[in-house]
Amino acid sequence: DPDPVAAICTSPENSVCRDDLECSPNTCLCESPDRFRIISASPSNQCEESCPNSVVSFTTNKPIGSLSGKVDILECTDADCTSGTTITPTSITNTVPEVAVIDMPLAVNTWYKIDVHGDLESATLPIRELHAGSYTWKFQTRSTQCNPDRVEVSPNDALLYETRDYTFKARAFAPADNC
Repeated sequence: DPDPVAAICTSPENSVCRDDLECSPNTCLCESPDRFRIISASPSNQCEESCPNSVVSFTTNKPIGSLSGKVDILECTDADCTSGTTITPTSITNTVPEVAVIDMPLAVNTWYKIDVHGDLESATLPIRELHAGSYTWKFQTRSTQCNPDRVEVSPNDALLYETRDYTFKARAFAPADNC
């Protein structure tokens, strides 16, 4: 007989799993921590006030393999997201091995549904299982863009010479919202 404590959990935050298992955030089932899965998405699921200029991304518990053809995006006609227009992202990158960033323009006052296919693979595990199928979340953008209140530039100090090329990275931050 399976261990009843190992079978379900009430929520990822209130896990009652055995010590060697963890609570899946999508299914609330206790499972092996080695199982490849998405652990968070941004903007958050069901958010109704997301910045139209925010970054759409998801984070996994292991490095991500190829993302080609693994993500579907729907610009929804209503909050149910049962129909709409399929959006092709400008790019989907994962420069940080566990984070995928979906580069796409977002319209104001619009619902979006993101579907990550169930055959998404880890770059380090031979496991193809992602939950019981795909990972889907939806969110709505608000009516106005978010204005940055600070920008971080890396490197923060540099000595520049006229004859050399330099690479700088900038990251803009806006005040926190509910998403």
